[in-house]
Amino acid sequence: MAKANDFGVITMGRFARKAGEAGWEPGDMELIASDQELMENLILVSYGLAEVRPKEPILPKGGRIRIVRNVPVDESREWSEALRALPQTTSQSGVWKVGESFPPTIGAKVVKRDIILASFGLGSFTSSEKALEWGEAHGLQPITPREAFAIAEHRPNLHRDLGLGFMSVVSLLTCSFAGESRVCYSWWDGAKREADIHRFTHSWSGGGWFGFVREPR
Repeated sequence: MAKANDFGVITMGRFARKAGEAGWEPGDMELIASDQELMENLILVSYGLAEVRPKEPILPKGGRIRIVRNVPVDESREWSEALRALPQTTSQSGVWKVGESFPPTIGAKVVKRDIILASFGLGSFTSSEKALEWGEAHGLQPITPREAFAIAEHRPNLHRDLGLGFMSVVSLLTCSFAGESRVCYSWWDGAKREADIHRFTHSWSGGGWFGFVREPR
């Protein structure tokens, strides 16, 4: 007959295995113990009633992370339609001309994505390359341009929720325009929402948020 301490060993072993799959390490147990929500999650996991919460990526001091959950994304959407959903996108912007680099995925369904937004902090200037390297180091993939546009379309007040008057969300997937490597982004400015492109070599101010997802494509 199994003893109570045998059950404890089994449940802790289950948690350790699940925690490792979610990115947690043995040295993180002190952090878990100090966080009530994480401890409650541990108890549910121990009884097989929940999955381990993924370990959130760590930014340099002053940085911020925001997970925007359940963003409807349609990768089958025509490029021009996705851009028109952001009403202040100007007809002069080069973003209209790079759609061939990001063709629609035929037959794709609308899916709800949990998108991780990372800002390196107000007053910072962060290159696209540095942000990309940070994401890769944490096992994250850059969002697509359509995902960047969908956030602005479906979360029109995101900047206000973050206490900002202006912000942008950057997709680090590159395209070519006028002989240079570019990236697409969406931005908020008061009530305005727009899509545009910028040089990959551009350094983004603290209002620039880089978008990532965990899910493999």
